[in-house]
Amino acid sequence: IMTKSDESILVLNGTILQNISVHSWLPNYISDFKKNGGLVVFDINWRDHLDKTYYHVLFNILQKSDIIKGTPKEFSLLGETQPEILISQYFNEKICLLTKGSKGCEVFYKGDSISQKPIKAEQIIDPSGCGDAFVVGFLAGFINITNYNNFENINIEKLSKCAHIGNYLASQIIQRKGANNYQDIENNLDTLLK
Repeated sequence: IMTKSDESILVLNGTILQNISVHSWLPNYISDFKKNGGLVVFDINWRDHLDKTYYHVLFNILQKSDIIKGTPKEFSLLGETQPEILISQYFNEKICLLTKGSKGCEVFYKGDSISQKPIKAEQIIDPSGCGDAFVVGFLAGFINITNYNNFENINIEKLSKCAHIGNYLASQIIQRKGANNYQDIENNLDTLLK
């Protein structure tokens, strides 16, 4: 959970659904968290080995989330091969981040979309955690650029800048091996926000 003042952001990913015991309480927990003013970010981060019967739980949680991040393949788990169609039909009021690896990402919000080019890494050492780094970078931008508990001042251009910061951090993370402390975002956030 990330906090700024008295506001909170709950960041989850799909691997939590591997534990079947969370299926009964997590949707209600998310609803209560949102009722108390929290923002919910869900990174689909799905694994092919998970039982397809879990997809209805995933869909329910995505409907409760404010920001959804996933790859085209992860979005397609919900039954639509074109993520753009799925997003427009079911998640139009959400901020959706469609990450495409070396092709960058696309941001969707309220019928608008914008592509964000990738930031090329000098070398790729370890792609582990790249998606997590993208989410951290996006949220660092989101917290600093927007009044994140009031979606009225959010627009696609601001979200594109957040995605740029996410792409930047992901490009830095893949150039190292092992766990990361995200020092790059702290050291360069002021420059990236300009």
